[in-house]
Amino acid sequence: MNREPATPVPLDRYAAALEGREPLSALEKGPKRVKKLLKGVSEKVLRKRPAPGKWSVKEILAHLADGEVILSSRLRFIAGMDRPPIPGYDQDAFVARLGVGKVKARHLLEQFELARELTLAILERIDAADYERVGLHSERGEVTIRGMVEMYAGHDRIHEQQITRTLV
Repeated sequence: MNREPATPVPLDRYAAALEGREPLSALEKGPKRVKKLLKGVSEKVLRKRPAPGKWSVKEILAHLADGEVILSSRLRFIAGMDRPPIPGYDQDAFVARLGVGKVKARHLLEQFELARELTLAILERIDAADYERVGLHSERGEVTIRGMVEMYAGHDRIHEQQITRTLV
């Protein structure tokens, strides 16, 4: 895939996907919700792309796992440094270049679960005031830990909806 990196998703789309749910609670439950969606679905089905240029469920799982590692590191930078630079990344390049075809979907789900545990652990350790600490995102500008928690909780929901549509 030789494309331009995607434009960042508008923040209001993430908020809308939460449908009023408390973000931290939604973040905690994300991997369990995804696991439930995949119960009993074969690897063959999870590899199938719904349309040319669209991600398979397996690729969505890889994206969730990769995104969670990114989130966890970003949170650590923001919590531990003053106004650190936060680089964007090309999610399509990650899916295309990080060997998704060489790993089973269940292992990607396990990686997502483990990475989310690490994210939640740092969120439990920091003080409530730290949720307002700021990083300087290369595409979004100023971002807070609170804003990132809200964004990724909505991000989970958007991809859960995508998985549901893909499996129909």
